[in-house]
This record gives sequence, structure tokens and C-alpha cells, in this order.
Amino acid sequence: MTKIFLDTSNIVEMKKWAHIIDGVTTNPSILIKEGGDIKEICEYISPKPVSVEAGGDFYTEAMDLWEWLKPLSEGLVIKVPFLKPNGQDNLLVIDSLIKEGITINCTAIMSFNQAVLATKLGCRYISIFAGRVEDEGGESSTLLRDVANYIDASNPEGVEPLQGVIVGSIRSPGDADRAIRSVFRDNHIVTIPPPVLEKMTQHARAQSTSAEFEKDYTPVKTLQGINNTQAEMIPHPMPQIRQGEI
Repeated sequence: MTKIFLDTSNIVEMKKWAHIIDGVTTNPSILIKEGGDIKEICEYISPKPVSVEAGGDFYTEAMDLWEWLKPLSEGLVIKVPFLKPNGQDNLLVIDSLIKEGITINCTAIMSFNQAVLATKLGCRYISIFAGRVEDEGGESSTLLRDVANYIDASNPEGVEPLQGVIVGSIRSPGDADRAIRSVFRDNHIVTIPPPVLEKMTQHARAQSTSAEFEKDYTPVKTLQGINNTQAEMIPHPMPQIRQGEI
């Protein structure tokens, strides 16, 4: 079963969707746009995976992030882009970080070749930006399926944790649908922004059907012949909700 991560730095959204999501991804642009305290995010999401991106001097910044946040987050993952802003690759940096024991999510991958090279290094996650692949005229579903199949064939039998694809740049429920169908095994992930996840819950016909059934519904107490006064005396206990969950 494909895992779902929330692509956000908004702690309120994380709490809202905590019962659904399997982890969180962030990046510098999301943090600038949405705000949020990366330390608070790591503490809240742990032990689930949370990806935090390094920039600047990628090696030094990744090491600093790991040393700072790893004690707070059992599932900490450091994101490093496949390419530097000048077009040079980060393969040597990533290799050095993995040899230091850092869990790496190689991000901003746009091609099968890039995915193969990142997989060879032993990156825990390979993040493919499906929407941006489509922007450049690519066919993201085929790319995702090919990379997922390649990674699954490369994962050593019986060795955990398995390498996996994270599909990012999801902009609509249709994008999410195609991504999930492309990478449906349980070591692969689709990371979804909160507004898109909200839209995924909606369907006009489902809502009208629910309204129809609700109109015709007879409460259990009525079926049992218990009047309102009696019903008030035997309330059903509500499940306990942890403070701050919603």
C-alpha cells in the first residue's frame, strides 16, 4: 500500500491529518511560504519520517541539521538535491553523508538516469517531482513506474529499510491518483500538499448520497423504543481525543 506523506511545514495541518499521514516532507520554499518551526515539526512527527532539506554548503549544512535534529526525531531524513544550482551534481556529497550514517532523501530528480545514480549511492528515498516532469513535456506516470520497478528489483531481499520513491510536485487529486497507481507498493510514497489532500476527500455524488441516507435515518434509540429522557440517562462514551490533535 502506497504511503502518504504531507508536503507542508504547517503544524496545524499535520495535526489535522495525523490519523492519515505516514510522514512529512518540507523544503526551504515551503518553510518560507508557510512558516513553521522545524524543531517543533520534528518533535511532533517523530517517530514517523520527516524530510528536512539542506542548502548552501550541502555537506556542512546536512551534518549540522542531522546533529541538531536527530535527537528530536527518530525518523529524520536529510534532503539533498541531485543537482547544485550551478548544474554540478551532489553525488559525492551524498555519498559522503551516507557513509557518515545520515539518512538521505535525494530530491528534485527529474529523469530515470538521475534516479538510477541516486539509488546506486544507497539513498533511502528518491524524490521525483512529477508535476515538474510534466511541465517539461515528460510523461511522469511512465517515469514513476519505471523507477519504482527498478528500485524494487534492486532492493536486497530481506534487507530493511527498503529504498523507495517519493513522488512530489502533486498539484491536484488527479496528480495524486496517477502517482499512487504508478508507485503502489508499500515502500513508495506520494507526498501531498494539504489543500490537495482535502480535495481528495470530496466527491459531489458521495455527499448527496450521504445526505439522502441521513434524511431517512432512524436513530438506534428510536428503533429500540427508548425515549429522549431515557436516552439522556445512558450517553455513549466518546473516544478520548488527545489535546492538540484538532
